[in-house]
Amino acid sequence: MRGSIACVVSVAVCVSALVASTAPAAEWSGSATLFLREEYNDNILMTTAPHDTVWGSTASSLLTLAMRDERLQVKAAALTEYTRYAGQQGLDTTIYDLTLSPVYTTGRATWGLDGELKQDLTLGGELQETGVVLTRSRRRTGSVGPSLTWALTEKTSLQWQYRLTHVLYPGGDPGLVNYDLQEATMAAIVSATERSSVTVSLDYTEYRATSVSYLSRDYAARIELTHHFTELTTGSLAAGGHQSTSTAGSSGTDRQWGWLFDGHLERQSEVMTVTGRVSHEVYPSGAGYLLEVAHASGQINRNLFLSLSVFASADAYLSTALRTDIHIPDSRYYSTGAGLSWKWNEHWATDASYQYSRQDAPEVVKANVVYLRVVFTGDTVFSSP
Repeated sequence: MRGSIACVVSVAVCVSALVASTAPAAEWSGSATLFLREEYNDNILMTTAPHDTVWGSTASSLLTLAMRDERLQVKAAALTEYTRYAGQQGLDTTIYDLTLSPVYTTGRATWGLDGELKQDLTLGGELQETGVVLTRSRRRTGSVGPSLTWALTEKTSLQWQYRLTHVLYPGGDPGLVNYDLQEATMAAIVSATERSSVTVSLDYTEYRATSVSYLSRDYAARIELTHHFTELTTGSLAAGGHQSTSTAGSSGTDRQWGWLFDGHLERQSEVMTVTGRVSHEVYPSGAGYLLEVAHASGQINRNLFLSLSVFASADAYLSTALRTDIHIPDSRYYSTGAGLSWKWNEHWATDASYQYSRQDAPEVVKANVVYLRVVFTGDTVFSSP
């Protein structure tokens, strides 16, 4: 599985480079962003056991590169992050995220291929996806996903997507399980009006954790309506259902039914942006099974005056394991935060923020985090033929 992903990603890189080199009319652009951050965290492991308060220093960079001509678009990004902690041993981390996305258009067809190699933390990316607090450990992810969109008419198109993902927890921590994930989607998209579109989709997800002899297949169907109320307000609403079948070891097949929902609303103005979302979706987990996750979130960003702005966010999760052969209690996780941001000029900015987190599953765990960050954003460099 890992070899297949690496092979396909390598082919995508070679094909993109070959096509780009033969496109003399291509336009190129690139940018770089640097971050320096100081962090205070009074419970970085999200544990009820005795623990120390820690201070962390982070240096990170984000490099982006894009190329486009009449038919081909290629986007690449490289994020690297190094964090060193004082106050407790074994916490230093290195995070990276490498992505490549070529898109080729010919006639009515648009071909795409997304590749990603990433290393993050369970108490980072996975926690934000599922709301489940696992052992703090590194998570390595490799994924590749081809896609095809075929325009039947000016207002109607069909879309096929497939993604193959391998997730590895190299630390070997107890309670974490490596797994493979296959996802396939077939959708019909209709632009009903100039402001509205309707999408009907069928989804298939296969989750396989070989080390614990666990296999789960999830079948889903949904319909989504997206509407632009005004130039500043956009919303979407999706609803459907799913059926999960799973086997664990020599146990029989377990079948479960559930509902799916995703509602999103965003309002923008010259001084403020407000976003809200409520969803009920199925996600993979390093705990060794699929999760049904109910998630409500909200964000607000308001410019106070000149270059000073204030921002706040809140999240609430209820996560249920799609597994009945063993008792797994539901997990509840809450997070809220607020901060101030000051943009010195077009290149430099500073922000300070506070975040409070709490998990109830089954014991109550709390954490308080304070951040201070400096950001440098370089000019976007363009190159035209």
